[in-house]
Amino acid sequence: MIPVTLEALPRNAGARRTPPSGPMAIRDVLTPLFYYRMRALLAFLVPVVLALLVALMSPPVYVAKSRLLILLGDDYVAKDALGGANPGLSFDKTQIVHAETEILGSRDLKTQVIKQMGADRLYPGTGKSEAALDAAVDRFSRDLTIENVPQSNVLAVSYRNRNRVVAAEALNKLINLYLDRRRSVFEQSSKGSIERQTAALNSQLADTEAKLVAFSSAHNFGDYQQDLTAVQQQQAALAARAAELDENLAMRQGRAAHISRSRLSMPEIVDLGKDIGRSQQVDLLTQQLVTLLQQRREAAAEYVDGNPLVADLDKRINELKRDIAAMPQDQAVNVHRGANPVRQQMDSQMADAAADAAAYRSGRADNAAALARVDARLRELVAIGPTYRELMRTRTTLEGAAADLAKQAQTMRLSSALSRSQANVRVLEAAQTPVKSHGERLVLLMAGIGVGFIMAGAVTVLSVALFEGMLTPNEVEKKIEVPVILSTSESAGHPLRRVRELPTPQYLSPEDVKALVRVLHSVTDTPCKTVMMIGGSEGVGVTSLLTDVAVVLAQEGRRVLLLDEEAESGRSAADLLRSRGVHFEATASGALSANGTALHVTNPEPSARHSRGEAEWKSLLDEAANHYDMVLIDAPPLSQSWLGLFAAPSVDATLLVIGAEHTRAPVARNTISRLDGAGGAVVGAVLNMRRFYIPRTLYNWL
Repeated sequence: MIPVTLEALPRNAGARRTPPSGPMAIRDVLTPLFYYRMRALLAFLVPVVLALLVALMSPPVYVAKSRLLILLGDDYVAKDALGGANPGLSFDKTQIVHAETEILGSRDLKTQVIKQMGADRLYPGTGKSEAALDAAVDRFSRDLTIENVPQSNVLAVSYRNRNRVVAAEALNKLINLYLDRRRSVFEQSSKGSIERQTAALNSQLADTEAKLVAFSSAHNFGDYQQDLTAVQQQQAALAARAAELDENLAMRQGRAAHISRSRLSMPEIVDLGKDIGRSQQVDLLTQQLVTLLQQRREAAAEYVDGNPLVADLDKRINELKRDIAAMPQDQAVNVHRGANPVRQQMDSQMADAAADAAAYRSGRADNAAALARVDARLRELVAIGPTYRELMRTRTTLEGAAADLAKQAQTMRLSSALSRSQANVRVLEAAQTPVKSHGERLVLLMAGIGVGFIMAGAVTVLSVALFEGMLTPNEVEKKIEVPVILSTSESAGHPLRRVRELPTPQYLSPEDVKALVRVLHSVTDTPCKTVMMIGGSEGVGVTSLLTDVAVVLAQEGRRVLLLDEEAESGRSAADLLRSRGVHFEATASGALSANGTALHVTNPEPSARHSRGEAEWKSLLDEAANHYDMVLIDAPPLSQSWLGLFAAPSVDATLLVIGAEHTRAPVARNTISRLDGAGGAVVGAVLNMRRFYIPRTLYNWL
């Protein structure tokens, strides 16, 4: 019996589709291992048995051993041009040992050993073709081991073979060939080779010199860098001259334009002089005044003062006096006119400015032509620069190489006269014919055990990946994304006995049912009075679970209605209770009363069950909720009937019952999706008929 799994679920948790997230328990990891233990054991035993058979049938192997001492000699000391050693430039011990190991393990040496001894002798049945020889070399490489003894300059070399005499002979042959090979690797070049290289370098140097001379003549330069510098300087001078000419031309054109504008405002003919005399108009007015004064004297003699004639004369006299006073006393008698000298001067200046501008334009054109020629020459020099520099680099390189080669020839002559390089490898221990065999049986057996563990793990992982059933609550939550709120074991947890009028539940204890009801109340907005349990597949124990829940609630004095919509002959809730000794009596509502208690069970006809729609279900459940404290609905799987889709929108909570190892995850997810689409709310899952593969002692300890 597994107790109820209580989760801190918020209200409306069924709409979230997010199961409680937490770390996977070690029980959940070990359960698949124990579940697939027979497959894993079989996968483990197959390679182990095969390895054991191969080990028993494998013949003995003999290993020949030899040891070589690697010393620091002249071969690994950097020398100067005259062959003298340079302190601090020699190889270290690790580099020397590694270099000797590479020479000893070269494929060419192994091929020579096999050719000299014969592939059939080393590996009988190999053959004489090229492919057989290549396969023999690969096998020889696998059988040969070269190791550096720690903290020393010693190489431990071993070779294994089925024939102990052949093992020792092949190893000694390899070491002898290795000593000959390393001498050819480290020996210096011959004098004839150096002379041939010197002649080739001198020929290349002469060809390069000829190419340089021809290149210089073709492009008309002596010293490339000097010519390039001179052209660049000339370009800079012409550019500066062009700027100066442009500036002077702009000044002359601006002066000419200014003079032209000023000339337009000057008149061509002006007054050159005037002759000044007394104004004739003043004289005429004066004569008129004298005449009026004479008339005034005559009128005054004839007429008294105040006569209109006298007054008119006085007025005319006063007006003439004012006119005379206002008139200038002098006037130009003769005016002399001629050409304007300022305009003549401006014309002269404008002509000078135009001439200067023409001169500057001509100079600018000549300067632009010269600058274009210089630019073209500069582009030519820049374009041929890479070729010239490449020829110069080639000549410099050849000269340096020729000098180095001459030094090397001199060094070789001095070295030959003084001493020759001495080999720095000593054979400490030659290979002897081995007496004891080194079997590979233990290695094969250990390899088989390792492969067995890998195969067992692979089979377990593959089985878990391909298994669509669900073993543990954690696996249910991961695969269908619905929290598991109840988990029951496969076998009955309580013995059947009678408590008051009703028998005790077999799979759920009263504490389990109370906890389940509390969880259902916590995930609904209103008190949960109608609950539907629907199976994810057939035969997952929905009727047994609902019967236990109904019995516990009825024993607490609650009015419970169990709507059995999965009624089949011998499998209904009423049949199950009858098998436990319960007697039923018909009630006025048509339901069956269990032993006269508040537990009522219905057993509708299949035709009515399939014809009831969503509206009928809502009306039925609303009426039942008014008469009962709890209404429980036993719904068949959606693969059998769509009843659950019509009832889901009208119930307060829907629980999906999962049969451990029986219900497939895709089917469960499809059921949840269809119920959600119909407007229902799957608030949780019930994992029923769970089996425990981990031993009880280990399970409790975990």
